[in-house]
Amino acid sequence: YQRRVHGGEGRVLVGPAQQEAVPALFQALRWVQARWQGPAAAPAQTWRIARGDGSDWQASLVWNPLSEQREAFGDIVGVLALLGLFSATMLGGVCWVVRRALAPLRDILDAISRYEHSDYAHRLPAMPTRELDAIARALNHLAGALAHTQATRRALSLRVLTLQEQERARLARELHDEFGQVLTAMRADTAYMARKTRADPALNAVAQDLANHCERIHLDVRDLLHGLRPHGLLPGPCTLR
Repeated sequence: YQRRVHGGEGRVLVGPAQQEAVPALFQALRWVQARWQGPAAAPAQTWRIARGDGSDWQASLVWNPLSEQREAFGDIVGVLALLGLFSATMLGGVCWVVRRALAPLRDILDAISRYEHSDYAHRLPAMPTRELDAIARALNHLAGALAHTQATRRALSLRVLTLQEQERARLARELHDEFGQVLTAMRADTAYMARKTRADPALNAVAQDLANHCERIHLDVRDLLHGLRPHGLLPGPCTLR
């Protein structure tokens, strides 16, 4: 309630001279309340006071719910602030728990990335949960199997390469031993025939053609031996004796 005393000329002698300022948000809430419940009546009790000089004063007691509304508004703001703080704390706690629970997934993703780059020596540690630990053990087993497969493949590739080199060396030896002697004898025979047939141009031409054929075969066999040469030998042309 507010107490007011007005003089004869209507001037306020006791009580607030002007209306107390109200925050904009509080005014909005009061407007919503008025729209919802209708305007509230402001009951007042008035007394007339006669003075000795003939003037009259008017005393009134007016109902003013502003203080109670301010108190209720403050309580609501406090509750909302506490609720907001509690919600923020809960959200932060949930985020921390989720990040902590999902932290081992970074190790799993890192291990998968290593395995994609053929780094099978990496192993995952024990995980905090049963499901993640089962995934980690499965990935470790997969890494071991892939490492074993990779080692087996390398050994097989090395074995195949060794067998290829051995076969190439064997073929080169056989070609050198067989064709080398035959070509040497044929070249000697054609040279002898060329000397003996100088007096006969027709036979000499045949002998020269045979010599050219032997030389061409000799060059082809030499190139073939060069291609069959094992990679471990020193570079250089193969010769036929």
